[in-house]
Amino acid sequence: MKLTFKELTIKNFLSFGNNTQTFKFDTHGIKLIKGQNKDKTTVDDEREQNGVGKTTIMQALYYALYGTSIGNTVTLANLVNNINKKKMEVSLTFDLDTTSYKIERGRNPQYFRLYKQGEEVSTDESCGDSRDTQAVLQQLIGISPELFTQTILLTCKIPIYLNQNLATRRQIIEQTLGFNMITDKVEILKDRIKQKKIEIEKAAFEIETLKKANETTRQALNNQYQYVDGLSKQWVSERETKINQLNTTIGALSNIDFADEKAKWDAQVEFKAKLEANQKIDADIQRNLLSIDTQLTNIKALDAKISSLSAVDIEKVKEDFAFNNTITEQEKQVLAIRAENAQVKMEENQFKNTISKFEAEEARLTDLIEKLKTNHCPYCGSVMPKAEEHLKQAEADILKVKTDLVQAKAQLEMCNDRYKKEPKIETRRQTPFKTEAELYAVEGEIKRAQEAKSHYEAQIKELETQNVSLEAQKVALVTPQAPITQSKEWCIMAEAKLGELKEELQKAESDNINPYTQKLLEIGVELQKIKDVDTTKITEMELYQAHQEMLLKLLNNPTSAVRQAILEKSIAFLNAKVVEYLSKLNSPIYVQFNADMSVDMSRNGLPIGAPSSGEEGRISLALQFAFRDTWECLNGVHPSIMMVDEVIDRSGLDESGVSAAVECLKSLDDRCRYVVSHNARVADQFNDVILIVKHHDFSTIVTKGE
Repeated sequence: MKLTFKELTIKNFLSFGNNTQTFKFDTHGIKLIKGQNKDKTTVDDEREQNGVGKTTIMQALYYALYGTSIGNTVTLANLVNNINKKKMEVSLTFDLDTTSYKIERGRNPQYFRLYKQGEEVSTDESCGDSRDTQAVLQQLIGISPELFTQTILLTCKIPIYLNQNLATRRQIIEQTLGFNMITDKVEILKDRIKQKKIEIEKAAFEIETLKKANETTRQALNNQYQYVDGLSKQWVSERETKINQLNTTIGALSNIDFADEKAKWDAQVEFKAKLEANQKIDADIQRNLLSIDTQLTNIKALDAKISSLSAVDIEKVKEDFAFNNTITEQEKQVLAIRAENAQVKMEENQFKNTISKFEAEEARLTDLIEKLKTNHCPYCGSVMPKAEEHLKQAEADILKVKTDLVQAKAQLEMCNDRYKKEPKIETRRQTPFKTEAELYAVEGEIKRAQEAKSHYEAQIKELETQNVSLEAQKVALVTPQAPITQSKEWCIMAEAKLGELKEELQKAESDNINPYTQKLLEIGVELQKIKDVDTTKITEMELYQAHQEMLLKLLNNPTSAVRQAILEKSIAFLNAKVVEYLSKLNSPIYVQFNADMSVDMSRNGLPIGAPSSGEEGRISLALQFAFRDTWECLNGVHPSIMMVDEVIDRSGLDESGVSAAVECLKSLDDRCRYVVSHNARVADQFNDVILIVKHHDFSTIVTKGE
């Protein structure tokens, strides 16, 4: 995979100000980055270049990729330009093979955006260092921060490999040798094992569910088979029973002479009909005789009642009732007069009460007027400022009271004229009846009694006529036959039933196909369809999981044969590269990495202790070049650049070592190499010079050829 860096833009980052600066990366050549501080007045070339922003280019690149400073030597807050102090912005464009990406980071406000082919992939507006977003980016480029500073960005700000602690050295070696890929694969294996476990559990659950379902289905079908089989046997038994019952019934009915039985029944029925007719006639005659006796009794009672009711003088009683009605009207008039007089009396009392109230009010107002005439309060005796107004009001009130009093007295006098005198009432006449209704009821009762008597007399004549006719209707009877046990209707029904039973017997004997046989066959087929659950798949899955777990142990165990084989092969390549670059740097030191990641150093076959500063500088450069080649070879990632920050100047190299280091850098012609150096002796060995100029406290990028 080709990792090609394209363009870096910087704004308000460290020494760079509000004017956006653009750094375009090349893919070939070796370029010198030097500085010029126009704010310094000295002529010291090295001091003139300090603090102008050369290293800032590398810091900005590192910040864009990882969101921190190199080695965390500068806090995030201090990365913001200390003059502008806001809107720090850094962007980086790069290609992974043919796919383009862009990173945007900033602080004050804080943000972190990642784009792929112009489309936003992930955004974090909260703090700009989201672990998830950073993980997406780091997975894309495939380079950890530690390895980046050992292979692509070589800076004196990061301690050389030999001066790192054991944990950091092991981390660098493992990443260089691609053990991070093993770690990634271990995590993938863990996920796969976890997923496979879930799949096995799911498959086991499905198998168990299927087994239970099959068992439930099988049990249900067996129960159904037993039920249908019982119905089948019941059908056979009921068919045999029915045929036997039909044969028995048909045999019994076949022995009966239905024609003789019906003739006997007809004769018996005729005799019974004549007997019942004569009995009915006799009953009707007796009923009529009883009714005649009843009517005669009723007539006798009516005669007595009519005689009793006719003893009263009806006309005289009517005159008495008319006289008494006149007296009743007089009584009503007296009651009305009494009611009117009571109303007048009540009004008289009301007017008397009203007159008393008006007289009391008149006395009160008279007393009040007398007191008000003195201009003093009638209650407390104090002088009243508005006594005259109150006096006028009291005089007006008493005038109204006097007027009302005169009117009330006049109305009282009118009440005496309204009284009426009661008339004298005569004595009522005595009658045998309390009300006229009783009188008219007696008249009606006499009339109804006479009508009823006439009706009863007519009925007696009619009943006597009916009895004569009934006697004439009686018929002669013959001697009755012996009683029979079955009716004619039964014989007719039994004769018809015999034919039906013969047909039913014929049908029952011919219908010999069991209706449940087919259902039993179908249930048997369904039972055969239920097969044993296939557990082959889950067995294969369990074997696969066991294989993955064994592979996980091999990869995860530092002492496993797999890891050791990978380590030995990779270390052999790394050691070859170290020897290659030590030779190019003219170093007499032999450096070798062991399987336990320890390092042996020797000269002329003899082990050495701490190397000199110059030797340490050559070894450090050789290791970094070797790490780069090994990592790129094993991981398949090929960055387009390499940046070296003052490593040549501060590595303790003599003039020949510096020249050898520059030649090594020149040999890496598959990428563009950027070198930050103050050494004027090597300036002529570079294709281009990138000048960082600081003026008025802000840095500017100037590219020129030399």
